[in-house]
Amino acid sequence: MHSNSIRTHMAEDGIPEEARAVGSWSARDEHYREIVLAPLRDAMKYKPKMGTDKAVSLPDFISLYSSDPLYHWMGLDNELMYLAAKAGGGQTSIYRHLGDGMERLVRQIFIDEYQLTEEEANWGYVITEDNGTQTHRTLDGRLDLSMIRSTEKAEILADWLNSVKEAQGTQFDLQGAVFEIRQGYKSQDSKRAKGDIVNGSHALNSAYQMFVMVMSMQIPNAVRSRYERSNICVMTGNLQDDGPLTSTYAFFRQVVGYDLAGFFERNSQVFRDQTHAILTSILEAK
Repeated sequence: MHSNSIRTHMAEDGIPEEARAVGSWSARDEHYREIVLAPLRDAMKYKPKMGTDKAVSLPDFISLYSSDPLYHWMGLDNELMYLAAKAGGGQTSIYRHLGDGMERLVRQIFIDEYQLTEEEANWGYVITEDNGTQTHRTLDGRLDLSMIRSTEKAEILADWLNSVKEAQGTQFDLQGAVFEIRQGYKSQDSKRAKGDIVNGSHALNSAYQMFVMVMSMQIPNAVRSRYERSNICVMTGNLQDDGPLTSTYAFFRQVVGYDLAGFFERNSQVFRDQTHAILTSILEAK
């Protein structure tokens, strides 16, 4: 389904309506920056556990490995060994905290753009496990037509949902969409994908189409194909894709009415400086 077949927030000159309100950017940008950066700063505190049950400092590591005969004989009680472990784990920590920030950012934009409560912007369900216990599962974001207060935004969302319905071949009208928000994929996490597929099935039972919203372009083809075969839609952070069903940034610009790519571009230097500080901290021997 082509993007020009649905009503969008784009003006005739191709500029998002939200982008005209330049004066409103500053305070909102500051709020959104902090949502992204707050969890990332936790990555600066990362220290490896080195086989123990708590974070280990460099002096503790030297003491621990020097007292181990094999590791001492092999020269593993070396500062560089600690730095290697700190760098590897620190990289994983950055990705994890970036994912937390992206999840919180997207949900806050939904709340702000659609005047939703925190509860309305979330969705979950309860399943009964084989042993009889009940587990509550939640997804990262929800847009439900019945909760949209703006007539214009509701009409645009309804048009988009009709496009989703046609693209997916769904035999019933969709009440909304639910989202799992990821910064990107660095592996083919089969356990996570399996859980997502269960979530997608439960979502359709509630007339919600599930989307895996990837903020970057990092997702293995095999993972994407598995989702799509399971009736889960995937959108990625591809700026060259203008389709609001497949591009995260096109979806925000055309459907939500917020230029998310513009936000990242305006604040890129702040984010880059913070990331540099985090990496420097992680690579310090202390």
